[in-house]
Amino acid sequence: MGADGQNHIKFLERPNLPRLAYCATGGAGPGVVFLGGFGSDMTGTKATALEAATVARGGSYLRLDYSGHGQSEGRFVDGTISDWFADALAVFDAVTTGPQVVVGSSMGGWMALLLARARPERVKAMVGIAAAPDFTIRLLNEELTDTQRETLFRDKILYRPSEYGDPMPITLKLVEDGNRNLLLDKPVPFKGPVRLLHGQRDPDVPWQIALKVAAAMESDDVRVILDLQLQYFKAKGVSQNGSTSNPVGPVVIGGSETVGYILEQAAARGEAFTAEQVHAVVETQLAYLRAIGAVGTKAEDFDED
Repeated sequence: MGADGQNHIKFLERPNLPRLAYCATGGAGPGVVFLGGFGSDMTGTKATALEAATVARGGSYLRLDYSGHGQSEGRFVDGTISDWFADALAVFDAVTTGPQVVVGSSMGGWMALLLARARPERVKAMVGIAAAPDFTIRLLNEELTDTQRETLFRDKILYRPSEYGDPMPITLKLVEDGNRNLLLDKPVPFKGPVRLLHGQRDPDVPWQIALKVAAAMESDDVRVILDLQLQYFKAKGVSQNGSTSNPVGPVVIGGSETVGYILEQAAARGEAFTAEQVHAVVETQLAYLRAIGAVGTKAEDFDED
């Protein structure tokens, strides 16, 4: 049955643990695994649209509900990042074989990174759709008001208003457990291709998170882009350490010319990147260069006279 059907939903039985609902379609590899977001389920439009596209090309596909989500057993308020990652890993191990491309939406991006770390020999590529790793620390330190934080620590649960329906319960154990699973404070040891998709008007996950993810990845993709950026510097007469003995005038870095150069050079090497991916990596590098004073006036502030 198609992506919207119900009769191909199966359940993974686990002793003394909630049953986990999933939908798996056989096909050619590498397979595609979709990991949903916080409070989402596997019947969402991204999960089912990606399933339809994957099945149409003859590929294998897996989508699942974490415990307390969708048709899986368990209570949502009992779940933590560790629990939901264990759910994803259990279904991944039980249902899939061979290399997989893991697609994570929102919190699913966090799950995808954890899965890649746990199964590096099987996760061959990752896609983040508004990926939100480490959202618990950002929630606690940046998004909650003082009153909300007081409520969370006092009552061990906070019901946060949501534009998608009923208030979303946030438990203290979720936050504390999430903060024990942080990833972006150190390099993420994944060498495969990574693609990060993130709308700059996303109301829930700041687009700057994509830049942080790109900066943390040890992916070969990121290294290739940074190497081509240095090549661009050299082509403009700027050396790798930011100095030059033969200036060619103001050098604008990080704009469309830089991105276009990297895309062109990458294509010549047989590498397929998106403009958004290149921009994310370049902007992350520029943020560092600005912080250490290696780059100067922003292009829009430069006076050509």
